[in-house]
Amino acid sequence: MKKIIILSLLTIFIFASCDKIEKPYRIEEDVVDIVDTPDFPELDLDHVIHRILIEEYTGHLCYNCPKGHEALNNIKSLMGDTVVLLAIHARSQSEPEDDNYTDCNIGYINDYRTEAGNNYAERFVSLGLPAAVFNRTEINGIYEQNAPESWAEIVNEIERTPADLAIQIIPVFNKKQDTVFIFVKTTLLNTMNANMNLCVLLSESGIVSPQKNNTPKIGTVPDICEYTHNHMLRENISPILGSALRISAAEESQLNVYALPVSSKWIISHCDIVAFVYNTDTQKVLQAEECSFYTPETNN
Repeated sequence: MKKIIILSLLTIFIFASCDKIEKPYRIEEDVVDIVDTPDFPELDLDHVIHRILIEEYTGHLCYNCPKGHEALNNIKSLMGDTVVLLAIHARSQSEPEDDNYTDCNIGYINDYRTEAGNNYAERFVSLGLPAAVFNRTEINGIYEQNAPESWAEIVNEIERTPADLAIQIIPVFNKKQDTVFIFVKTTLLNTMNANMNLCVLLSESGIVSPQKNNTPKIGTVPDICEYTHNHMLRENISPILGSALRISAAEESQLNVYALPVSSKWIISHCDIVAFVYNTDTQKVLQAEECSFYTPETNN
């Protein structure tokens, strides 16, 4: 994937105010027009929420996965924007199959796996699907939790400490390049002497295609031909394992900027940007944030 490089780096640093991004910078070999750094809203420190990232590992050939998706949708309905969901299609139950269709007009021909999703599944999932990983924190010695009926209780038991950092995201579209520039500002609210990476990903909701199912109350069995997949990981925007954060003192900020060519495979009005910061030594997610990928205001 192409990434924006600013002064030969993926990041620039700001410690007082947002400055214009000056030339030179490139998207690989293609020189781009100048992009001004947007004005980030001033943080309201009393209302910075510590959000929980829940990664759902799923697949369209997984009969129990609709039950998991429903459990997480219920959690999201109850907890609102204090929870960030990301559905990751990986492992053998996500492979495309031309002839596995039963009563549907088409087979399971779509491949929703991603390089990033395969990497994360290899790192955090060793058992079957569905699986949920909460803030990339081990529970009873493992990251993945495979019983959807327990997920609401797990979320309720997660300690909700005050946020140690804030993430702000602003996408800016460049129509000439058919590219979106994604500005992510990370601000420390407390001093943190930790090795941290920022991951930035693209998700999409409202994707309709067949899904295996064994729960009649959710839909037809054994196939839901027009199943709606939500919060699906579509692409990594940052490097797969993230970009290093080089800030440690309270009130320090770092601005990371990425360029993402828009794909015709996505319905951009259905897409979100998901960003999270994690401790690279423990893997624990420290903060997560999401915003709409496209709004009329983001046109440049």
